[in-house]
Amino acid sequence: MRRVALIVARNPKGKILLQHRDGNTTHKPNKWAFFGGHIEEGEEPSVAAAREFMEELGVLIENPIHTLTIMYADMEGLTEKHFFTTDLDESAESLRAKQTEGDGLGWFSREELRGLDMSQEDFYLANKILQSWATDRQ
Repeated sequence: MRRVALIVARNPKGKILLQHRDGNTTHKPNKWAFFGGHIEEGEEPSVAAAREFMEELGVLIENPIHTLTIMYADMEGLTEKHFFTTDLDESAESLRAKQTEGDGLGWFSREELRGLDMSQEDFYLANKILQSWATDRQ
């Protein structure tokens, strides 16, 4: 089974941070996606999420909040995905300077997601998370 931990970062404007994956990756090449990656054997999902965020962006996340776990089967087999959220107040320009994976990143509102080339799964989940944040603010 493939086990993955992802970080969904939110800025003070309520936007979500996504990375643009480059064409050299085998998983979702040239798509907008969440930051994160594989969970190592024996590693806790929250630790993996924080480690991946540090590796990909050089940003330390101390207490990511578990938001959602999903399991599904596809052409690659069975996958377990753990989503963690965190607040992050840093500009896209500052984060791009530290980015080590992918070929871009950005902060996006729910409306801006519609114009991005994302997998259906990531688009749906990003919308749901942004919708829940908007509901929480009301």
